[in-house]
Amino acid sequence: MVEVEKVETFDNWYDCYAKYFEEDFKEDYIDVSAVVQDTYEGGYYTKEESEKNGCVVFTIKKYVKK
Repeated sequence: MVEVEKVETFDNWYDCYAKYFEEDFKEDYIDVSAVVQDTYEGGYYTKEESEKNGCVVFTIKKYVKK
């Protein structure tokens, strides 16, 4: 079971990744543009889909059954 703690919307992946680059991506990518390019080349989303729909980030809290 999870709880959604926060929902953030962004106009595009660049803005999203720029916010989280230092925390989540700097060890694997040289800059924010490289993360965006990997998103498109990896088949996750097309540039056209992203420009049309933007993107959303959910921060969740996972509950572990005891």
